[in-house]
Amino acid sequence: MLDYNQWCEISLPSLDHNVKELKKIAKDTKIMAVLKANAYGHGLKEIGKRLDKNPDVFSFGVNSANEALELRKNKVKKPILVMGYVSSGEYSLLSGNDIEVVLSGQEMLDQIEKKFQGPGRLKVHIKIDTGLNRLGFFPEEVERLLDKIKGNKKIVVKGIMSHLAALEEGLLEYTQKQIKSFAQIEQLFADRGFLGLRHIGAASSLLSYPNAFFDMVRVGISLYGLWPSKTTRDKALSDIDLKPVMSFKSKIIFLKRIKEGSSVGYGCSFSAKKDMLIGVLPTGYYEGLDRRFSNKGEFVVAGQKMPIVGRICMNMSMVDLSAVADRVKIGDEVLIFGSSGDDLIRAEDFTESIGTIAHEITSKIPLFVPRFYEE
Repeated sequence: MLDYNQWCEISLPSLDHNVKELKKIAKDTKIMAVLKANAYGHGLKEIGKRLDKNPDVFSFGVNSANEALELRKNKVKKPILVMGYVSSGEYSLLSGNDIEVVLSGQEMLDQIEKKFQGPGRLKVHIKIDTGLNRLGFFPEEVERLLDKIKGNKKIVVKGIMSHLAALEEGLLEYTQKQIKSFAQIEQLFADRGFLGLRHIGAASSLLSYPNAFFDMVRVGISLYGLWPSKTTRDKALSDIDLKPVMSFKSKIIFLKRIKEGSSVGYGCSFSAKKDMLIGVLPTGYYEGLDRRFSNKGEFVVAGQKMPIVGRICMNMSMVDLSAVADRVKIGDEVLIFGSSGDDLIRAEDFTESIGTIAHEITSKIPLFVPRFYEE
């Protein structure tokens, strides 16, 4: 029987719980569940199929045509919006599968007019760049855009959208400026008879800034029980109970007693200040454990948080087990982050020591790491 060196446990009941909690805040505002990056590492197909049955989820957001088509292949019925780049060769395939796209610039509109031949009309959400300066039409381009799309036989406008740049960092003045700009522009669309869904907010908006709700919010990381940022958690509007959906685990494969003064790992970056018991995990940066955790952070072993020591290797990492030496053995489970019984390491807290976000850590766990789905 095949044994696993590392694995992820995905709690589908926790996913359902988080949607319910988020909908309490959203009320009549629609929720788009964002499933890009393999559903933030949780599994595109499985999460999509689960949420397709959830009445509190209105639609799905993905990054690519491949992701959208994978959902349709697995009988997902709800609306799907491709928010990333779409090539002109994909327009007809997407339209034929009732998949919507983000219209993010004049060049794309030109390509649609030249190359899209159906079936039907391509459903688009028009993106306005209110301050992220990545994709979208600038506000000063909107009047000309409205003239061009009026009576256009190739597209049907399903929504108007933008993207907040700095709400997660608590930059409210900049956020308010973006929302004011978006509100003015969506009114221009309404005055011309374009009455699609209006959306600018993401999880951070839903949790901390109701002025950004509009008709729909695009919720990603918080579906999976994680906070977008510490600022968002500190400024949350309500006492929402988010349950982590993913638990990333490994096991002890070797125990080694070392003497005071011994070094551990490449570069001799850790030196033992006393005699120690070191445990070795078969999980390194190739398996999704970021190398920046070298000599930082903790794992849970035998019900106790234990420090990572030495550099994270390609396929291994080391942990100080001295404090649990009397009750640890080879084969014991190691909780990298998530929950296990009463033990909990939130991914947001785990990533704090290396200055990154939970989104990065969960989405970078490789596809070859097995996911086990708990009903």
